[in-house]
Amino acid sequence: MALEIGIGFDRKKDQIYIGVRDTDRDTELQAKKDITSEFLRASELYFEEGTVREIVSSRGTKSNLYINIKNNEKAIRALINDLIERLPTPNF
Repeated sequence: MALEIGIGFDRKKDQIYIGVRDTDRDTELQAKKDITSEFLRASELYFEEGTVREIVSSRGTKSNLYINIKNNEKAIRALINDLIERLPTPNF
């Protein structure tokens, strides 16, 4: 039996958990502890306000943008300009 610490998300309860699972059997998390508040506090630091952060999968095969901006016109316009700059130049 190989035990591993993991993080999971319960969609029904809208909570994030940390727990242990058996990697040999690929079981769900056991001995779960709700860490939703701690996770959100850490996320606020990781995804700083006013930033666009690219997250690449550990295999490098998937990339997502995570955006954290204020909900006001100035921040939205700055985000739009940032996203336009990220677009590849069209080859006509």
